[in-house]
Amino acid sequence: MTRPSARAVRRTAADLSDQMGPHLSNARDTLVTDVLPKMRATGADLAVRAAPHVSHAKDTLVDDVLPKVKATGAEVLPKVKATAPKVKATGLNLAVRAGLMEAPKKRHPFRTAAVVGALGVGAYAAWNAWRLPQASDDWAHADAAADKVRTDQPEATVPVVPADSPTAF
Repeated sequence: MTRPSARAVRRTAADLSDQMGPHLSNARDTLVTDVLPKMRATGADLAVRAAPHVSHAKDTLVDDVLPKVKATGAEVLPKVKATAPKVKATGLNLAVRAGLMEAPKKRHPFRTAAVVGALGVGAYAAWNAWRLPQASDDWAHADAAADKVRTDQPEATVPVVPADSPTAF
């Protein structure tokens, strides 16, 4: 597919304008001279004829219908609120029985409490470990143990076992 040149596009637009111009101007003239005056007359006539009916309908709506709707709504609302959970559960059960949806999964409050409790115990243990004094004896480090050699006890003598004795390994 090739892209048309600008000259071809202008030529096509000019041809279209020459062909459609008279039809569009005729449609505009018909609209302005025939249709709009008839619409204005009909609209004005309708407004004059409908005015008393509109005011009567407004009065009826405000005086009769709206107070009844308000009273009915105030009367029904507590009943709807009371039965809403039952209706919701019944509708859910019907949908599950019909196979339209899966049953909701049961919640396990003990499992949630156990996880939260384990996290709490772990946090408490970590806090207590952090609170312990940090400048304690470094009994676990080899560097510290090399400096602290006990000199208050005499050295032990290890008996030598000959290599050919029956107790030698």
